[in-house]
Amino acid sequence: MSREELLELGERVLKLAESKGIRDLAVLIRSSKSWMVRFANNQATIIKHWDEVRVSVRIGYKKRIVIGSVTSADVNEIDRALDKFLAIAKVSKENPLYTPLPEGPFKYEPVERSYDKRVLELVNKVDDVIKTAIDEALTSGAKRCAGQLSFGERTKVLVTTGGVKASEIATSITLTVRGFSDGDASGTGVSCSRTLDDFNPEEAGTRAGRIAKEASKVDNLEAGKYDLILDPLVVSNLFGYVLGATSALGVYMKFSYFTDLLGKEVSTSALTIADSPREPRVLGSTSFDDEGIPTRNTVVIERGVLKSLLHNSMTARLFNVKSTGNAGWISPSPRVLKVSPGNYKEEELFEEVKRGIYVSNNWYTRYQNYREGTFSSVCRDGVFYVESGELKFAVRGLRISDNFLSLLKNVKALSNKLYHVYWWESALPSIIPYVLVSNVNITKALF
Repeated sequence: MSREELLELGERVLKLAESKGIRDLAVLIRSSKSWMVRFANNQATIIKHWDEVRVSVRIGYKKRIVIGSVTSADVNEIDRALDKFLAIAKVSKENPLYTPLPEGPFKYEPVERSYDKRVLELVNKVDDVIKTAIDEALTSGAKRCAGQLSFGERTKVLVTTGGVKASEIATSITLTVRGFSDGDASGTGVSCSRTLDDFNPEEAGTRAGRIAKEASKVDNLEAGKYDLILDPLVVSNLFGYVLGATSALGVYMKFSYFTDLLGKEVSTSALTIADSPREPRVLGSTSFDDEGIPTRNTVVIERGVLKSLLHNSMTARLFNVKSTGNAGWISPSPRVLKVSPGNYKEEELFEEVKRGIYVSNNWYTRYQNYREGTFSSVCRDGVFYVESGELKFAVRGLRISDNFLSLLKNVKALSNKLYHVYWWESALPSIIPYVLVSNVNITKALF
């Protein structure tokens, strides 16, 4: 469906809801055209294509809120769903934090370089893209490769009873390459962008093959406290959790480890973190949030000080501030993680490490205690013992077992180059550097 057709559908749903007595409603429609190609053992194995439409509604009814969705553009089906959602609202309890949708209309500035029609033309070049990535990985030391290429376009439309009528269209392309060499030695490389100009399958393949090759020389390392160089893949994952913890609802409910820390020092002066949905070319960028508020870049940690939380209309009222444009119909949420660059070249960052570990990737980050920020994360792919700046050997079976507030307090240095990261273990699109963190607790898996 075209953007105009989706806007028309949104307005029809709005009129349907108003005819049922609903006076506080948001209709969010997402339409996507996407392709996914998986490959294993150096060749494509699965190719899929989707054309999807999802209509989501946020119903406010007598201080009650119900949220639901329909994976259909059929008006009759949506009408029946509205009746069900309204029936649920009528028997629900009042929400003590209920806040009506904001009154528009608002003015929106499109995010630069969010659409590239050439991305859709990749459907005829899939084999070339995958071959390029695999060939680079094999040349760099991998013996076999697996991974996934995804690309397409998505249209987003929002219509509300508050006078909001907004829409945008964006393209995306993501590639994950996992290279394998001897035994369990492996490495992961990614490339992602809104446009083809910033997409680099060669770089993703080269990185995956190089790390896989280097990870084949394995030795033992005891558990303990180490200085860690966190690869951008790891920074995206771990600091994504940090940015998520700045959601104002979590702080209000005293569920976040940033509770009572607004305006206080939570890290070293080396660290500045922002939610940056206005960043050009970056996945996750958007010009309006789910309530129709125009988005803006929000610095949450500035030179180590917690400067701001992320707000929607409800939390903004609770904290007596303005929304940061991070709705979430229930809870505010980040869109794009950006960590400001440091002053070190990457090789200089490694030279700072006298006895430490370079973690190239991590999986399965889990909280043990949300309120305190205690977590663990499994180190995957190439994990290397570093001595006086040199990679000595690979290590396996390690886990980062620490606390996010402690991690932030021990940030020592950052690289001066930023990387665009997004893949299945880093669900929040990110622009991040390498980060050196001191005195991190490392445990070992028991076999």
